[in-house]
Amino acid sequence: AGNTTSISTAVTIRAGFDATPPSVGFVQPQANGQIGISPSASIQISASDNSSLTSVSLVADGVLLGAYTAGPYTFTWNTSSFAIGSQHTLIAVAGDQANNSASASITVTAVGSRDATRPSVSFLQPKNGGQVGKSQGEIIKVNASDTTAVASVSLYADGNPVGVLAASPYTFAWDTSSLAAGSKHKLTAVAADQAGNSASVSITVTVKATDTTSPKVSFLSPKNGELVKAEVKVNVTATDNVAVTRVDFYADNKLFESRSKTPYSVKWKTNGIAKGAHTLKCIAYDAAGNSATTSISVTVR
Repeated sequence: AGNTTSISTAVTIRAGFDATPPSVGFVQPQANGQIGISPSASIQISASDNSSLTSVSLVADGVLLGAYTAGPYTFTWNTSSFAIGSQHTLIAVAGDQANNSASASITVTAVGSRDATRPSVSFLQPKNGGQVGKSQGEIIKVNASDTTAVASVSLYADGNPVGVLAASPYTFAWDTSSLAAGSKHKLTAVAADQAGNSASVSITVTVKATDTTSPKVSFLSPKNGELVKAEVKVNVTATDNVAVTRVDFYADNKLFESRSKTPYSVKWKTNGIAKGAHTLKCIAYDAAGNSATTSISVTVR
């Protein structure tokens, strides 16, 4: 009959609305790859998001294997009953706080002998409880071995993937430039073999505070204003909040000796030097490049 009615409402577009889905993929195994027959075959998933991930789950042949709320996203799959050559489907699903989600699906083939031995994995550098510097490429070294062969070694920092290597040396570059000095972080290394067995190890490290403290240096002998002659023994004391790396000795701004360890004691030969006032100077350095200078005046007679 042409009758109509209407209603209106005002809405506001929320600032910063997150419509970006996460990124998710398989690290080990790869698409069309192989999975070993094992009671603990390892599945490694990489996932990230522009804001924050809330979960990463894995479905194998339609069955949920598990879900993690934080990385590393390494799952264990019992493939011991699989027939050699059989094919299986793996689906990884990642979700973020805005309820966006993404998935990745691969097909793998069961292969090999029934290797149930896990690899061995450990950190070479740094050690547990050690320190790391602030840089865009802080070096992390991992050692891994297996009864047959290591297929991959993955490194995670606070659950976030740093990288994956398929061959030794397992040396990673970790960007620590934005980390706060003194903050503690968890590093996890995961090693997988060709049969899909995996092992992991975690350590805690602390970001070194930036050293801005200069050393302290002073003369012990000779004293300021002292009369000297012939061969003069010059002694200084130098200390630092971390460590003194070098002390340089100058006479009238000309370097004549350096010492890299205590005692900071040298001999200054005044033979051939004009009689009268001369300046002795010492500069102490630390490993961060901070330095301190002290000077005295002596008279050669």
